Amino acid sequence: DLPPGNAASHPSYPSRTVYVVENVVDLALVNSDAGTAAADVLQVLDIPAETIVLNAGMENIVAITGASCPTFDLQTGATANYSATDTIDILVNTGTTTVGKVRVFAVLLDVSGHRETSSASQSQYDTAV
Repeated sequence: DLPPGNAASHPSYPSRTVYVVENVVDLALVNSDAGTAAADVLQVLDIPAETIVLNAGMENIVAITGASCPTFDLQTGATANYSATDTIDILVNTGTTTVGKVRVFAVLLDVSGHRETSSASQSQYDTAV
């Protein structure tokens, strides 16, 4: 796995702005400098808990070469559970790579509850007449 960063914090707090995280992956350095192979899963971005991924993508920044033409997918490491940290991964569907760099990015929004305690008094909740 590649060192994607810190999934424990949101850089947007307290303003709740949309923000971008990114990582450049040198495919030649994967698997002890052997490159990638079919079915490899590369964890490239950490996603903090209580975060919505608005968009994610991958940009080829150095030409990819290998024994065959690889195909890639972006995926999450788990289900859509906002209460747990997650990762965005590259799944190598087919082919192998020996050279190439890709930039993976995600547009994120912090949806954690910063005011999860009620400011109302108990009498405001009483329903007895």
